[in-house]
Amino acid sequence: MYRQRPRFKFRHFVVPPLALMFAAIPADAQPVEVNTCGQTVGKEGGFLSADLDCSSFEGASILLSGRLTLNGHTVTGNAAASGDARFRAAVRCPEASRCEIVGPGLLTGGEDGVFVEGKGCLVAGVTVADNAHAGIDGHTKSRIEVVDSLITRNGRIGISPAKKVRGSSIVFNGAADFLFSAGLATRNGAKVEDTDISDNFGVGVTSNGSTRSTFKRVTVRRNELDGFSGAGARFKVVESFVEDNGGSGFLTTDSVKISDTTVSGNVASGVAANQRLIAKRSDVTGNCLLGFPGCFDLLTCSKPPKVKDVQCEISGNCSGIPWGVCTFD
Repeated sequence: MYRQRPRFKFRHFVVPPLALMFAAIPADAQPVEVNTCGQTVGKEGGFLSADLDCSSFEGASILLSGRLTLNGHTVTGNAAASGDARFRAAVRCPEASRCEIVGPGLLTGGEDGVFVEGKGCLVAGVTVADNAHAGIDGHTKSRIEVVDSLITRNGRIGISPAKKVRGSSIVFNGAADFLFSAGLATRNGAKVEDTDISDNFGVGVTSNGSTRSTFKRVTVRRNELDGFSGAGARFKVVESFVEDNGGSGFLTTDSVKISDTTVSGNVASGVAANQRLIAKRSDVTGNCLLGFPGCFDLLTCSKPPKVKDVQCEISGNCSGIPWGVCTFD
């Protein structure tokens, strides 16, 4: 049975294809030093030579439409500034722009660490911590990619909406006084690899889109509520661990497909998918810690789970009738 722990490899950052968006920059355009709160940085890009403290500034600390190189420095925003969230971010990427933030460095103190209004944003090698609302937030159609970064202790959510995440840690986000908190939110599908999504208030991963999101070699552990959750969400999870969450390991009105994955120690059901559940070479045992009726390792409403080489203890439908695919059914 698959029990090997995933090994997260924090790779040296290599600029991915998204960076080609800056190919049209004139050859003689030189990055500018960013040393003033509210400074606008265009396609020529910018860099920090010292920390930038904008904790008393009214507005976003930096308006970014190109690449920002932090060089190990900190940008501090002002979550108490007037206006909506985009005017209180440490870094704001305006409409019609694409931005890129390269670490090492820290974005902190804003309503959001990064607020993306434009087409997309790449965050690489950056710590985004202690922002009042989100680590990285954006419009529904914004393409947010995060590589080798730490997203932690942000007030409500770590990243929303994520499109691609690799080699990162999304931990300890959210707060008990928020109605909804999560580590990672996806819309219209996402690809997440080699990433830890653990110890967040609320759910670990939430999705409200019907496009399948794929997770490979992730750990989703000890989140306050469900590990994965979403109305109409479709999750595919490979070579991963979904353990010790305060709700279900998975809870969706649509479908879940898992392979080579361990789902264990969750307070409620291991995998609960109203429509379709496919599991291969996985261990789904030791869930339903409170022993409530109608709680199962594998729970579906409309069709029995399809399983192959799966270890599970109890399965059932939404009426509490066993499906007969687990050991103690």
